[in-house]
Amino acid sequence: MKCKHADKKAAMQGNPQASHLVAVIIGALTHLSGMAHTVAFRMGWWDKEREHGQVAASMHQGISTFYTRMENTPEELQHRQGMGWKMSEEGKPVGPAVALAGVVLNIADYCSFMGWDLGGAVIAQLNFLSGQIHPQGVKEKEEAR
Repeated sequence: MKCKHADKKAAMQGNPQASHLVAVIIGALTHLSGMAHTVAFRMGWWDKEREHGQVAASMHQGISTFYTRMENTPEELQHRQGMGWKMSEEGKPVGPAVALAGVVLNIADYCSFMGWDLGGAVIAQLNFLSGQIHPQGVKEKEEAR
């Protein structure tokens, strides 16, 4: 299965706008981290000291919720091209993408709490991964010989 973003890496290389895009992504993730931390703080999450394991368990719970929602989600929310979420009649966002959004917000909140640079870390990891060869790709190249 080809990733719909596979050609974007090639387009980004040598592109003078790429460094601007990286700065925008880092800025957006930094802003998101701050917003997530502000909301969590206002909701009382940080009223007491949290252990790293407790925070990790919260993130894990979000992944488990995603899995459960995928198992119990109407088919129209499971398609790749769909949004993966919708607003319920009660005005609450529901669907598997909402569970993943919760995990992203937990991660962003924790990075802000710890003073970590989530945006820079995401870009560094993305750059690292873009240079990696998928094991399946190696196998396909070996079979082509």
